[in-house]
Amino acid sequence: MSKQESIKIMRILRVYYPAYFKTRKKEELDDFIKTFITEFEDFDYNLAYESIFSLAKDRFKNGNKYCPNIIEMKNSIINSMISLILEVLDMMKEEGYFKIGINGTGRDAELKEFYRYDNVLESLEKGHLTYSVRKEIEYRIDNVEEYKKYKGILLLQYL
Repeated sequence: MSKQESIKIMRILRVYYPAYFKTRKKEELDDFIKTFITEFEDFDYNLAYESIFSLAKDRFKNGNKYCPNIIEMKNSIINSMISLILEVLDMMKEEGYFKIGINGTGRDAELKEFYRYDNVLESLEKGHLTYSVRKEIEYRIDNVEEYKKYKGILLLQYL
């Protein structure tokens, strides 16, 4: 995410939490801006924007008048990213990706498909997907219109 994109996200925070920005000294705001830009530079802009906007909106609705901190915002983005990847994996499962090459029928084939899917989820949790699964996820993110906008650096680094 670029510096300009980071500033766009900070504008959202300023709209929801004007008191936070008005009560800070110039040095504190400068530090916040520098930290924000540094901490979020590797994130996908669209995913970060939607995650932080949703977080701020939900907190505001619930009467929380305090601006979320960097860790809360990062966790929100990472949770959104994981949800997106799980959506893509579910789509792959529905389309039979995990059945490809499985011999047999019935319960035995279903168990093999389940274990293959489960191994991908475990690998994702540990952060090391196989090359072919990673490429398949990238392909789907590139070619499914609703996911296309999220193809960012961190999303692909996470895989």
